[in-house]
This record gives sequence, structure tokens and C-alpha cells, in this order.
Amino acid sequence: MSALVTEHFVLQSAASSTISESGSRVAIYLSALSSGLVAIGFASSSPQEVRARALRVTGSAALAEA
Repeated sequence: MSALVTEHFVLQSAASSTISESGSRVAIYLSALSSGLVAIGFASSSPQEVRARALRVTGSAALAEA
């Protein structure tokens, strides 16, 4: 019985660390994307230029319709 409990604990720990790592990677990606878009906004001279550059960076069709 203790072998099963130990195995379950090891598997649960591995799953937890995997989920934690993926959450950290998502947070880093979103932070970098947000910072990049803010930098584009500061560097651009017109709203149309901001939209065009942001569309190139993100590849989002939602920005093209706005």
C-alpha cells in the first residue's frame, strides 16, 4: 500500500510542476508580447501605423477589423 501512495505522490508532484512551469511560460510570453506592443505604440507616429505594426507582430485578424 505504501508503494502505491508513494507512486501517486511522485506522479502528482510531476504533474504539479509541469502545470506550474507551463503557467510561468505563458505569463512570460504575455508579458513580453504586451511590452512589445506598448513599445510599438510609443514608437509609432499615428494610430494607423500602430495598428499595422501590431497586426504584423501578433498576426491577429481582429486588429485588422477594428
